[in-house]
Amino acid sequence: MLRSNARRFFLQMIQGGASRLVLAGLAAISVHAAQASTERIIRISDQSIITKTQFIKVLLQADVVLLGELHDNEIHHQRRAEVALELTRPGLTFFAEHLRLGQRAEWSAGLLPGLEQAGFDTQAWAWPIHQVLFDALSRTGQPLWGANLAPAEVRQAAATQGVSLPGPLRALLAQAPLSPKDEETLQSLLMDSHCAMMPAAMMPAMVWAQRARDAAMASAMLGASPAILFAGNGHVRTDFGVPQIIRSLRPDLNLVSVMWLEQAPRADEPAVFADYVWVTAPAPRADPCDRLRRK
Repeated sequence: MLRSNARRFFLQMIQGGASRLVLAGLAAISVHAAQASTERIIRISDQSIITKTQFIKVLLQADVVLLGELHDNEIHHQRRAEVALELTRPGLTFFAEHLRLGQRAEWSAGLLPGLEQAGFDTQAWAWPIHQVLFDALSRTGQPLWGANLAPAEVRQAAATQGVSLPGPLRALLAQAPLSPKDEETLQSLLMDSHCAMMPAAMMPAMVWAQRARDAAMASAMLGASPAILFAGNGHVRTDFGVPQIIRSLRPDLNLVSVMWLEQAPRADEPAVFADYVWVTAPAPRADPCDRLRRK
């Protein structure tokens, strides 16, 4: 059972639309009820607060870095833009959940046209909230590739319980199955992210939708090092997200997962499923469940 403060945090982060519900809801973890008053970076292994210099040093030593986000918090995009600029070096490749797998952003076409050519949907991603991030990436000179499936591909994967996925993605998931406990956690978060209004019969399809996206992102990252992925917090979770797949197949890779949150984890709450957490001020938002109840 989710504790009440954690559930409120789940619901606060739902951001409209079926796909946004899944991505935003999965961003939740057990947290303080009090809002964070100052930004801080927390190393989860020992709950210590570290400096940005220490944080950047850790990321520079990693083969694969996954930087999460709450999609509607502009501070998260600003901080990740700053981090990306400090991590830029020869051979680095950027990947983004917001673009289609196998598509590259062509900056010569201009910022937004280059993103749209790679599958960026301005309405789905509430442009220009991510502009600060993509503008910084365009200035690094490093390539930015898409890592996500198209919405139609996700819907088909959900409807067929993965049968429609390309062979390589099915193979990834077969080699990195979730434990019963982690699958139960995923199902619980999916249900809670939909304000407990989703029929239980839909759960297998929703799990496949999430796993299909994670497999696509993992497949992109496995072919590049050093590499950085920009994605929602749910996708960078180490228990059932992209890191779970990568670590199952390539335990030799030095992978670091970072969640951007609005409230700090409590020491007496269940473990945070990331290596680091960067806490910021919250974004203003209405109760998303009110919108669902009116539908």
